[in-house]
Amino acid sequence: MTEQDKDAIIGLWPRTRSKRVFLHRPLDAMLVEARPDMTVLLKDAWGRKGDWRAGFGFAFAAEGERPAMLPHEQAEQRLPIPKVPVYECRIHQGGAEHRLTALVTEDQEGNGRLHLYLRVRNRHPKRILKGDWYFIRAEGPFSRFYVHPNEDYVPYMSSERLWPTAEALALDTADGCSGALRNAEGRASARYRVSREAGIEVIADGKPFQGAVRMGLRLEPGESAVMEWEIPYPILDSGKSAASKAANAVQPGDGPMLDMEEAMARCRRIWDEAMSGGMTIAVPDPLVQQVFDTTTMNHFQLLAQKDGASPVLPGQGGFNDYSVVYSWEAVHYIRALDRLGYGATVERVLDYFLSTQDGSAGPEGDISSAEGSFRPHIHWMCETGVVLGMLAGHYWMTRDASWLARVAECAVRACEWVTRERAAAKAAAGDSRPKHYGLLPPGRVHDWPDKGYFFFSDAQTWRGLHDMARALNHIGRPEGQRYLEEAEDYRACILRAVDNATHVLADGMSWVANEVYAKPGDQVGVYALDGPISLVDTGLWSVDDPRLEELEQLLRDRGSLNDLFGSKLPEMEDAQLGLLQQGFANGPVDLYYVNTVERVWHRIWRKRGRREDALRYFWSMMGYSTTLDTGHTHERYCPQLPWLSPWQPNGSANGRLFDMIADSLFEASDEGLHLLPCVPASWLERGKTIEVERASTPFGPVAFRVARESDRILAVELEASEELGLIRVTVPAAAGTIVAVSVEDAGGNVAHSKVEQDGETVSFSNPNRRVRIAFELGGD
Repeated sequence: MTEQDKDAIIGLWPRTRSKRVFLHRPLDAMLVEARPDMTVLLKDAWGRKGDWRAGFGFAFAAEGERPAMLPHEQAEQRLPIPKVPVYECRIHQGGAEHRLTALVTEDQEGNGRLHLYLRVRNRHPKRILKGDWYFIRAEGPFSRFYVHPNEDYVPYMSSERLWPTAEALALDTADGCSGALRNAEGRASARYRVSREAGIEVIADGKPFQGAVRMGLRLEPGESAVMEWEIPYPILDSGKSAASKAANAVQPGDGPMLDMEEAMARCRRIWDEAMSGGMTIAVPDPLVQQVFDTTTMNHFQLLAQKDGASPVLPGQGGFNDYSVVYSWEAVHYIRALDRLGYGATVERVLDYFLSTQDGSAGPEGDISSAEGSFRPHIHWMCETGVVLGMLAGHYWMTRDASWLARVAECAVRACEWVTRERAAAKAAAGDSRPKHYGLLPPGRVHDWPDKGYFFFSDAQTWRGLHDMARALNHIGRPEGQRYLEEAEDYRACILRAVDNATHVLADGMSWVANEVYAKPGDQVGVYALDGPISLVDTGLWSVDDPRLEELEQLLRDRGSLNDLFGSKLPEMEDAQLGLLQQGFANGPVDLYYVNTVERVWHRIWRKRGRREDALRYFWSMMGYSTTLDTGHTHERYCPQLPWLSPWQPNGSANGRLFDMIADSLFEASDEGLHLLPCVPASWLERGKTIEVERASTPFGPVAFRVARESDRILAVELEASEELGLIRVTVPAAAGTIVAVSVEDAGGNVAHSKVEQDGETVSFSNPNRRVRIAFELGGD
């Protein structure tokens, strides 16, 4: 038996390219993004300077030619060190090969340092290369750097005209190879070093790239030169005193500039320290490993602190700063951080969400009061329920009763808001029982401009209320039982409303509306995203609910769902942006909202034994939810526009892909621990290994190693918490037929004599010690 080949799935369409790669440190208050034309932008993570940006980059002019920015279409980008944001970009232009290495370190006071190392090489075997290289700088509103106000939904473009004229700085040259740029106050805002003597000057007014630093070089065939720049930040004035700003500047006494190897080593130490003690995996597929490593690192770059004790702001990514907080988006990677073992960081993020309760404006809906609701930034009706779910999820992962007691009053206020809004809606109905009875009042479901009684809003809110009620009850809070009863009533009202919103179509198929009063044919919301699939995601429907078969077929018939994607959008929600996208593509475009529902369908099919369908979505999301070059995630996939890459990198997508990877390797539940529930059979071939270390579960840590020791023997070494009662292991038939199983302890003694087998899965009770599970496998 064989399985669908990964390359056959990922090779069907062009993959997306990275149009921004974050370089900044973990929890940095300044966001630093490298772009494919060898430019770098800095912006304040907290939005304290509005849309102000600082930019740096390079332009080139061969002898006799006009200077131009480097063409991003030819960029080859990569992150050479796993889990460390050292960025490399290669562009060939005008006979010169340009290789940029960009990274961030910090000084002794904790201020950031951006390092740019540009190596240029004459590729011609005979001809001498004479040219000018320009270090360009700019500050201004983001509209001066982007071609459209909503840059996430148009393809990346380089344009010299978007860079404003730079502030004139004095060139302080120590010698012909090094020096600094100083402003009118004498403060050094950058230092440079060139590997060989170069004619260096600041470009005068009225010329291209005014204010840039020009370096003239002459390179023999095959010869190289390196230009190094070191830039301190914060660059943007965030209200610091003059003394503080001076302290942050590069000073002549700061010592020699760091060479590239030392800077890379320092960068690596920063990241090793930040991520020490967390979960790691090693899988025999380079793409999946890249996605896991890049997203794990990127989780920390999507968080921002003002200081070491402040709440941490969770961004979503894209071109926005992190003041634009979406609770429902953030929950996916906050949950991943908990599973990765970074609970202390999660608690600082949750402190931010808790801080949004006082003075909350509430969601955009017909609410009776905002008191008790959470309102981080966005207006969705589900925000309060999602935050409750985040708080409860952290408790169930850590079982830290003292922490839950600390936040319980805020949680109770939020539960009371849900209870009160439902009660007000019931009271307004009087003696009648309308279809929406017991639901939240009508409101905005998400970014699409539709208002109503959407099941997505109520399902997410119910889940948060239910999970928090269980948590409060678990630590003995008196409100816990009352909210459990409230959640059960809420559940019954939602399911009754679902029944009332179910319509039988002409062909006999049942159609469940996404909004209580929507009729078949109505276009409200985004059905594939906010329809009945949200009932499964939140646990209101089980994965084996028979209505899912009809839902799947209806979505296939409509063209929303296919073998690779779960949500094809009918159109771009912004008509102007849709026309721009078609213009860039020179024709119609296909837009897929990726990884949101694919994660849920992947779980449904995995649980139902539809392994091939689950693996198709697994591989599709690994390829089409991530960028070809650096493995960053994004929100939408468009095969016609590989440089579109909306909202990239993307926080919620990070969390969803983590779920798909981790849940394929292991699942911990009240039933116990299930190993290898849906890994590709090729990962179990001879000579390949799978390793998971320090995985956090609600029942304690898990570590295991899987290796095919011979053609016939597959071994699993496992160490799991005593709280995980039943152990299950699946060996797919494509990897071999199970002939016999033994469970032994470290000394080779039988650790469990009673092993049950059900097809491809064996199970046994937890022996409560490190064990080796050996599978003897037969032929195909």
